[in-house]
Amino acid sequence: MNTITIIAFTFAFLPSLTWLLFYLREDPHPEPPRWLWLAFVVGIGAAPVSFYLEKWLLKLSSLALQMPEISISEGILFMLFGVALIEELVKFIGARLLLARNPVFDEPVDAMIYMVTIALGFAALENILVLNNAAHHMSLSRMAQTLTLRFIGANFLHTLASGLIGYYWARGIVEGNVGRRLLVGIPLAVALHAAFNILIIKLGPLYFLATSVLLFIAGLAVLRNFEVLKQLKTPATLVKNTSGLS
Repeated sequence: MNTITIIAFTFAFLPSLTWLLFYLREDPHPEPPRWLWLAFVVGIGAAPVSFYLEKWLLKLSSLALQMPEISISEGILFMLFGVALIEELVKFIGARLLLARNPVFDEPVDAMIYMVTIALGFAALENILVLNNAAHHMSLSRMAQTLTLRFIGANFLHTLASGLIGYYWARGIVEGNVGRRLLVGIPLAVALHAAFNILIIKLGPLYFLATSVLLFIAGLAVLRNFEVLKQLKTPATLVKNTSGLS
């Protein structure tokens, strides 16, 4: 492993850790650090699972439609169902496995905190792959620029999409209708994720402005969701109810 690769690996975590510190300020009762780190590791593990499923679906679609993989991968339907849906579902499944009947999951806002933490682990691995692939022909200044763009773009996106799912998951647990709430939250997160990717591919040089507006609006909504969950009373059955959908 050469010096550039080591630097890429090290600095790839900075955007995720910065966002993590920002979001943890929204938690009135901080979570145990070891569980936050475990959630971060779950997010790192969720990334290769998602990438494998995406690659498998892309190959299957290419064979079924008799089209080049590149043409399918840049299509709106694949962005929606072959990327956004897979990634958001895998992150959520990781959160449910981590938190089911877990005593640390003891207040509604925890759903958003752990979902965001998992999302940042996912984003960190993406950063590593992006920088490592370009490490041999990218200067340090270019690497810093790439990380900055990912910090305000893709990394932020992951937190917002997962935060939306966490919000609706928590509301469902409190209200006793998890399934119905997730039928709203997951499609919203998938739509946000897919819209971001589609704007980048379809708009060319104008993508930065369009995605900035999209993420700004979504960011305001997610911050409001944090405030809503802080005001909700924690039901005695919170941990018990996380183990199953209703």
